[in-house]
Amino acid sequence: MRYVLPAIALFLLATSALQAQWQPGNPFTDPRDGQSYRTVVIGSQVWMAENLNIGSVIESTGPGSLMKDNGIIEKYCWEDEEGNCDGGTGQMRRGGFYEWQEAVQYWSGQPSLPVQGICPDGWHIPSNAEWNTLLNYLGGASAYTALLKDGASGFDALLTGYRCTMNGGFRPSAMSADTRTYFWTSEQTDAGNAPFVEVGQNSLQAFSFQKAIGLCVRCIMNEGTTGLGDLARPTELSITALHVSPGRLLSASFTAPVSEIDVMIFDMLGRLVHRSTAFAAGAAASFQVDLSGSPAGSYILRLSTGMQTATRLLQLY
Repeated sequence: MRYVLPAIALFLLATSALQAQWQPGNPFTDPRDGQSYRTVVIGSQVWMAENLNIGSVIESTGPGSLMKDNGIIEKYCWEDEEGNCDGGTGQMRRGGFYEWQEAVQYWSGQPSLPVQGICPDGWHIPSNAEWNTLLNYLGGASAYTALLKDGASGFDALLTGYRCTMNGGFRPSAMSADTRTYFWTSEQTDAGNAPFVEVGQNSLQAFSFQKAIGLCVRCIMNEGTTGLGDLARPTELSITALHVSPGRLLSASFTAPVSEIDVMIFDMLGRLVHRSTAFAAGAAASFQVDLSGSPAGSYILRLSTGMQTATRLLQLY
């Protein structure tokens, strides 16, 4: 099943270079405030693996839109406590909650893509099409298993809740008893509403609602930002080739900056079905995994150095 949001044309724009020597899959430091974010390569995309947390805290003192177009990035924090944004006092590091207009930095009408908004230079708020690419790559309607914290993709979505515009309070979810998380897209539905992605422990949905609610922002890297060309292989840790034989023997080649790589394979329910260590004598290496005991279906291969990750989708027939 393919997971589809409304499609709106994407214009690929060149932007300024990221920090010198930085590589996708490594932590990225936002030069605006010095905060560091883990990043992950998923298929042909590079995502921040943590929610954005830029801006000055404002209290959610009532319903409706409270953020202003005043040249200052503003954010809500869960229960109006900054420690719930940055995790500095042991709470979950939720990042900030942003109204849509604040997130995109006050576009009038339908924004031209990509929309940098409150993301750092070289990054932008994902479009509907970019969310589609991610969700379909991770299995469509079942992608929530790979998106959640400690899931196969490394996206590490936390179940944050959101800021409600109806009363100005903070709620674990919009229409469910469990806690969920919500991410803006960079596009609008109409003058008062914008689409977003909802991820739950056992669910994945897309909605459109009032722009005044406070949701999380995940930034995605601009294509061509680092001059690396094909983003399927942009990082020092890169899966360069995959082959599955009719007998379900997986052969994989990779490049790596270290000699020891953690190899993990997950099914689409997020269950670990294989774990081993691969060794690289030089920059490039290969390994094999016998998957003959695994049923046909889709799987996710994830390689990790501890600091960098790379993932690819597998299909067993």
